[in-house]
Order: sequence, then C-alpha cells, then structure tokens
Amino acid sequence: MGNFTVLGGLVIKCFVVGLPFVFLLLLLRKKKSRLSTTFSLLFFLLTTANAIRFFVSSHDRKIEVSKKYLGLYKLNRLDCNECDNCKIDLHSDFKYDIIKDGKIIGNGKWDLEINPETGFYMELDNKPGYMIYETPREIETIDRIDCCLKGCNENMQDGFSGKIVDIELNGNHFGQKTIFIQIANGDTIQYYPKYLAHPWIENKLQVGDNFSKVKQTMNFTVINKKGDSTFLNYKTLNCEDACNTDKMLSNFKDSLDKTR
Repeated sequence: MGNFTVLGGLVIKCFVVGLPFVFLLLLLRKKKSRLSTTFSLLFFLLTTANAIRFFVSSHDRKIEVSKKYLGLYKLNRLDCNECDNCKIDLHSDFKYDIIKDGKIIGNGKWDLEINPETGFYMELDNKPGYMIYETPREIETIDRIDCCLKGCNENMQDGFSGKIVDIELNGNHFGQKTIFIQIANGDTIQYYPKYLAHPWIENKLQVGDNFSKVKQTMNFTVINKKGDSTFLNYKTLNCEDACNTDKMLSNFKDSLDKTR
C-alpha cells in the first residue's frame, strides 16, 4: 500500500509540473490560430503560476511540519547488528547524527515526503524501508553497508568445533534457529545463518551432536551420540552472487524446473 501512496504523491507532482510544459508545447506549435495562441499562452501562465504556488506552499508546509520530527530517536540496529544505547538526532537542516554511548559515530540526511492519503512522512538515507511518522520515536535499523554481503562473508569465515548444547530461536535468522556450541575451552559460541541463501542445516542437527565447520568453506561435520558421522559439504559461494537477488531468484526457478 505504501508504494502506491508514494506513487500517488509523485503523480501529483508530475501533473503540476507537466501541465505548463504541455501548454508551452502548444504555444510553440507552428501552425495555429491567433485564438489558440492566446488560449495556450493564458493556460501556460496560469499553470506555471499554479506550479510555483504549489511548490512554495509545499516547501513552507514541509518546514513547519519538520519541526515535529526534530530531536532524538531510539535506534535498534546499526549496520546489520543490534545496537545498544544507540540513537539518532534529527536536525533542522535535514541532517542527522548517529549517537552511541553519548558519542557521535556517524551522520546522514533525512527528508519529508508526502503521502496523499496520510500526509507527510520521514525518509532517511540508509532507511529501514517503511514509512516513518512522527510517533513512535524509534527507528528499527539504519544500514550503511550491505547486510547480506557482510553476513555471508562472516558465515564463510567462521570455523569451529564443539558439542551442540542447545538449538533455539534466538531472533529470526531467515527461518533457521541459533546453534549453541560448547568449544574445547568451555566457552559457548553461537552459529546461525546471516544471509538468505545459507544452506538449511538445523533439521540435520540435535543437541548432544559434535558439530564442526571448516573455516572459509561451507563444509560441516556432524557426529551423533552413536559416533556416526554426517558430512554436509556445500558449494563454496561467491557472496556477491549469493546476495544478488535477481540471480538467486533465477537459480531458484531453475532448480524448480529441474524437479518437474
């Protein structure tokens, strides 16, 4: 619904700006009567004045409404990670600061756009992907990097060996659960998919299994309580390809076609 309402605002702007150009083209047409020239000139002047008034009025209204948005917002995630004690501070010059533990660690730009149905809403660069109104004063995420690429590279670089002590839902990791692994020194680490194309492994694991992964690969070894081994060897991915949405959908379609 949001995309349609944003599109509606864009259509209104195009209509207001486009009308003067239509009458200008009619005015510049070579073969025309004096009457049509007069009407074209009159409508060109009227629509041009209306367009100027529309944008001046919109700008003044935007400045007035923007005052409601100024100030601090709680920020839950930054650059793909949970962010404790993070905030963003919106300023009147349509810039914002990213603040963590009381210190400015980054900045960006913000703006207001018009939704024909509900009025103004806030836009942020590196935005969370949904319309933000003046309440609540909370931003879900600001990502200045490609989270899929970051997550894929981190999953590839991971290497570990230990015993699975728990498997539970700890956040939504593309439908898969978090694997808690106790390693040799007694510490418990977590492993979970950080990108959509990660192989589905949780249904092959049980608490009590010994579980290991070779660093820089997608090769896993599972040894159950009876000592039986299962090797899960997946193709080493190019993370840029794995995070290419169009290519992922194409590969998924090809795999479906092959199963028919």
